[in-house]
Amino acid sequence: MFDINTGAVLMAAVAHMFIGFVWYSPVFFGKAWISLMGFNVDTPEGKVAWEERQKSMSKTWILTVLGAFIMAYALAYFMGMFFVETVMDALQVGFIAWLGFIATTSFINTLFTGKSKKLWAIDTCYSLVSMLIMSVIFVLWQ
Repeated sequence: MFDINTGAVLMAAVAHMFIGFVWYSPVFFGKAWISLMGFNVDTPEGKVAWEERQKSMSKTWILTVLGAFIMAYALAYFMGMFFVETVMDALQVGFIAWLGFIATTSFINTLFTGKSKKLWAIDTCYSLVSMLIMSVIFVLWQ
C-alpha cells in the first residue's frame, strides 16, 4: 500500500487554482474565453450581465475548490498505484490521465453541445497544463 501526502495534495490543488487564475486572466485566455462563452462585455447589457454573474459566484468557487482537491487526490492516488518516482514518469501519468479522462470526455461534450472547438481547446489545455504540473508536484514532494 502507499501513502498519499496530504501536503502535496493541498499544494497541487492550490497550483491547479493558481494556474486557472492565470490561464483565464485577460493576459492569457480570459478575453477569448468570455467571448467564446457568449458574453459580450463590450455592450452595456453584456457588461451588466457579466457583472451580475460575477456577484453570484461564491457557490461556484466553493465547488471549484472542492473539485480541485478531489482531482489532486485522485491524481495522487493514481501516481501512488503506479509507483511513479521520476518527473518523466509523472508527466506521462499526467498526460495519460488528461488524455483518457479529461480531453476525451470534454471533447465528446463539446460535440454534443455544439460549443466552439476553440473554447474546448482553451479549457482542455488548461487541464493539461494543470495535470502535468500537479503530477510533477507529487514526484518532487516525495
